[in-house]
Amino acid sequence: MFRKSFCGVTYAHQVADYNGHIGVPELCDICPAAQLKRCTDAHQAPTEAEFRAAMQSFGYEADAPFLVEDGHVLTHALGEQRRYALQHALGYQVWEVDHPHLHTAHGRALQGYVLSDDEQAQLDQTDPVDPRVWRECN
Repeated sequence: MFRKSFCGVTYAHQVADYNGHIGVPELCDICPAAQLKRCTDAHQAPTEAEFRAAMQSFGYEADAPFLVEDGHVLTHALGEQRRYALQHALGYQVWEVDHPHLHTAHGRALQGYVLSDDEQAQLDQTDPVDPRVWRECN
């Protein structure tokens, strides 16, 4: 049993998850030990230069803001399909700051999901158009 269907597919093929979900530990708590090892061994954060190169390889704006964090890269205004392309190419989670990922709500619509006070406070602090949210990645 897996939390994500493609995790089951990658397990069947004995390869690491190409979405980098090992960066979202609560998704992997039921995975077989051998699969956890495959995914952990393959999981590596891209450098800022690697992320820019990946954006350029897809024809995206190379100066688009992003922030490499533990387990994921935050982006702004890339859109879902562009984000997925980068995520699959890098094997590392790529998240849109405009569509936050909340603990235990990964990959789920927030409709009907009641935010905790801490989650709401975290979202209230994040303004995707506020340049203080982004550090320059040159």
